[in-house]
Amino acid sequence: MLAIFLLLLEVELLKNVESLGLPEYIKSCSRNDPKLNECALQSFDLNKKLISADALVNLDVKCQYDLSGKILLVPIKSNGDASIKLKNTMLHIRMWYEHVEGDDGNIHWKIYKHDIKYDVERAIFRLENLLNDKNIGDQVNKLLNEMWQEIVADVGPSICNSLSAAVVKNLGVLLEQVSYDELMPE
Repeated sequence: MLAIFLLLLEVELLKNVESLGLPEYIKSCSRNDPKLNECALQSFDLNKKLISADALVNLDVKCQYDLSGKILLVPIKSNGDASIKLKNTMLHIRMWYEHVEGDDGNIHWKIYKHDIKYDVERAIFRLENLLNDKNIGDQVNKLLNEMWQEIVADVGPSICNSLSAAVVKNLGVLLEQVSYDELMPE
């Protein structure tokens, strides 16, 4: 039953991700900083053709879940609102690119491989209307929150892969439109 829920949750997860913002102790590059290029280039390795980025985020995911399956021979069905909070989640994404000639005749970067690693300090789950019984639902939510590390270990890789694929797709659209010379003028 938990596996079915987790699978359905993975599908819905990225639809409603809301960032809670960066913690105060994370310093980002200011676009008014006279050393902006130096700051930004720390994410690029032009020799290895590698872009890497680290982010410490808090995520609050709100979605709908739909659970159906069997416990022993008894069919179960449940649906409702779900909330998942991932506290102090460190994301590390790497993207390898190659130079390709674009439709405009200029050289562009094209991402051909990527990976993502993550570390979650704490996950908090809340599923409403579980099995249509508040007492059972409260107990299942308590169990989910006691087992948060196992759940994150189970579904985290596919969620992060979906997240990084979305980032790569969006970045790919930009890289198709902006040439290498525009990104990194001589």
